[in-house]
Amino acid sequence: MRRTKSCWVWKAAKNDCGYGNFFYKNKTQKAHRIAYEIVYGKFQANLNVLHKCDNPACVRPDHLFLGTQGANMKDMYKKGRRESKFAVDTKGIKNTNAKLTNKKVLSIRKEYIPRIITRKALAEKYKVSKATIDDILCRRRWAWL
Repeated sequence: MRRTKSCWVWKAAKNDCGYGNFFYKNKTQKAHRIAYEIVYGKFQANLNVLHKCDNPACVRPDHLFLGTQGANMKDMYKKGRRESKFAVDTKGIKNTNAKLTNKKVLSIRKEYIPRIITRKALAEKYKVSKATIDDILCRRRWAWL
């Protein structure tokens, strides 16, 4: 199904994964979650606000829907944004080109504190590119950990 309505792209601050964010109710919030709440009402904190348009910066309410993390993963597989879970498993340490271990990936996520240690510093420490660090922190790589 082709979308005929354009995204409403958040133009203010965005996090490193491309989601709009701002300070609201005494903490930093994701813009798409607040947009959903304003239009459709409160929802359980354990639910994700997913994008029909797959644009993390989009805050258009009719592009947003609620779902569990499992529903989010199924949506990714269905739309081809991630290889099917039934494909041959060559992810992580099973990939012969992997430079990191599960333990190192978890350490990267634990060590990263914005404004304290940079992504560039982590990349240098673990001898990988900054893009790899970005992908790990945004869960585009090693997402299952």
